[in-house]
Amino acid sequence: GADGDYGAAGSDAIRRAGGVDPEATYKIIKVKNEKWVVGEAAVAKIKNQYDNPEVIGEITSVELMGQIVQGPLVDYEIPIIPAWFIDANVGSGIVYSALEDPVDLLELYKIQSDPEIVKKYNLDPEVVAKLKPIFIIKVPGMGENLGDDIAKEFGIKSSKDVEKLERAKGELNKRVFRKGVMRSNCGKYGRMTVQEAQVHLKKDLIESEEAIMFYETSREAYCRCGEKVVISLLKDQWFLDFNAKGWKEKAKECLDEMELFPKVVRKQFEDTFEWLDKRPCARKKGIGTKLPFDKEWIIESLSDSTIYMSFYVIKGLINHYKIKPGQLTLKFFDYVYLNEGDVGEVAKETGIETKALEELRENFDYWYPVDHRHTFIAHLSNHLSFFIFAHAGIFPKKYWPKKISIHGFVISEGHKMSKSKGNVISLLDVNNKYSAEVFRYYMTTATTIDGTFNWKPEDAESVKKILTKLYETLDYMVANRKEGILNDKSKAFVSKFERTVKDGATHLDKMQFRDYGMKVAYGLLSDLKKVEKVLDDEEKKVLYNYVIEKWVKMLAPVAPHFAEELWSKIGDSFVSLESWPTCDESKIDQKAEFSEEVISNLVSDINQVKKLAKIEKLIAVKLIVSANWKYNFIRKFKEQLEETRNIGRIIKEVMDKEHGKEISKLVPVLVQHPQKVPKIVLKQNEEIQMLDNAKQFLEKEFGCTVSIEKAEDSSEKKASNALPGKVAIVIA
Repeated sequence: GADGDYGAAGSDAIRRAGGVDPEATYKIIKVKNEKWVVGEAAVAKIKNQYDNPEVIGEITSVELMGQIVQGPLVDYEIPIIPAWFIDANVGSGIVYSALEDPVDLLELYKIQSDPEIVKKYNLDPEVVAKLKPIFIIKVPGMGENLGDDIAKEFGIKSSKDVEKLERAKGELNKRVFRKGVMRSNCGKYGRMTVQEAQVHLKKDLIESEEAIMFYETSREAYCRCGEKVVISLLKDQWFLDFNAKGWKEKAKECLDEMELFPKVVRKQFEDTFEWLDKRPCARKKGIGTKLPFDKEWIIESLSDSTIYMSFYVIKGLINHYKIKPGQLTLKFFDYVYLNEGDVGEVAKETGIETKALEELRENFDYWYPVDHRHTFIAHLSNHLSFFIFAHAGIFPKKYWPKKISIHGFVISEGHKMSKSKGNVISLLDVNNKYSAEVFRYYMTTATTIDGTFNWKPEDAESVKKILTKLYETLDYMVANRKEGILNDKSKAFVSKFERTVKDGATHLDKMQFRDYGMKVAYGLLSDLKKVEKVLDDEEKKVLYNYVIEKWVKMLAPVAPHFAEELWSKIGDSFVSLESWPTCDESKIDQKAEFSEEVISNLVSDINQVKKLAKIEKLIAVKLIVSANWKYNFIRKFKEQLEETRNIGRIIKEVMDKEHGKEISKLVPVLVQHPQKVPKIVLKQNEEIQMLDNAKQFLEKEFGCTVSIEKAEDSSEKKASNALPGKVAIVIA
């Protein structure tokens, strides 16, 4: 038995080689009337997959090397040489060396350049010297010698560059598989694509009895008992045929109508549907349900668990009416699930009361279909795909699943969780140390739903502190609220609050839990602190009364226990039973939000100027508002910037003769730094009024006098620097 990467045929002028593991001992086995030489590990695999081999002897790799063998489908002889990259435990343990492969090729170069190796393994120097690749595959953009080409591309000097070789081999395999075409020296396989040639070669080799199918796992896998997983072919195995007439089309129709999150997984589902063919659905050992068609077999778990959720919705009533397993016949499920059959006949056959059957049917019809299934990405190519196929094949359209969402990985402090590493966090420990509330909020806000969640104890502690602070704040608001009319000074906060109510519903619908949780807790708490600085005690109480009920309702999805505790002090019911808060869009005021942002930035700017001037205690702050003409200029500039970033074109459109020199200087700066342009352009008198409203707060914040003047009336040099939304600052 031998493994080849691409399969080949060719001329007798140049030889290929067969490779064996120079450190291995091989078994000689008898299979039917043939003698095979294979690696020791292959014996058990052949027994599981093909036939009972009889071990009749063994032979060392040294005895094999230098021998001449006949290759399959070709009429020339092939010498056996050492190949250190071979693992005798993989496949047959012997490789039909594909010298267009960079790994094989460099191993050959190593042997040809080292007489000691030739001598050590009793190789014929003349034979070894003549060995070189037969060029059988053409890849666009590459030369004849694919192995040499890819080695040079990756800068590989010798077979010791193991990592580079693996990457080069992977890249070459991709190119060969996607673009490779067999050369004309490959006989009847010439001019076939590599993919086509593989299919025909496999068929011809098996039909000519020069090969058998031999299966390996796609990756190394181990059973929970610690044994290595090997593939076993079972006689009379039962399969699910996913290419059965019309089934795949129905499954695709179901998928097309489903909402998927994240959207990128749709392509993965589509690809999985394409390659799904026949899949074993039963096994001989273990616990489980007997296969109805053959009681010697047990239904394999993934085949048996694709519509289990349909049983959830009727299990309670089955228990309630004390219905026994034997009564759950096919006619029972046809009636309850599909509304097929006469209820009286079903009652007579099953011994279940008509009233109970009707209630089961109504219950199923009310609760089904599955509106939303949430699970891990690893299930996509098997369980989730089977889930869609099974529902599409069994149920009418009205019961097809509606939505699937996929979550990402969970790791611990940057490392994969595993018992051996000792970094597994149990839910019991989480609950005892942090509480379910903290864990829920941390999980939903630490990453996006499809991203990797990296558990960090210090982050969990931080979340615990912020939630405690949030609870204490809301609890205080509940106890200190008072009815009244909102003050204009709270306009910006109320606007942002109502915007959070509006955006929050959208975030939840789109499963953007991180954005939602951050705004409901961190965002609103930060905004509340800002507005409390400009309100007196009575004004705060009125604001608390306005927002508290909506805020507690919004907290419920990410911190339900805290929300219920707070709601018990507000209403008579449970907050989870309350209607979702409605946004009062009339309270959303962009100008108010912008004004608050300008004042917040102004505080930062004054502090920065103070720091640069190295002044400990301010005596006075002068705020110089932009010249009036700049407001009109900035409006025109914003309009032009939406259409072009061409400086010359913008200057032409916004130019006025009186301020031409300044405009010519300003436009290039603003194009390069668009963040200097305000989101909203007020009028000069509106900006003065905004600053005047904040004057008392600013004087209190900095403990000094604050004055406001127009650039036109100012004698300060800095006056010309003032822009709409960005005052010039002079301190003393």
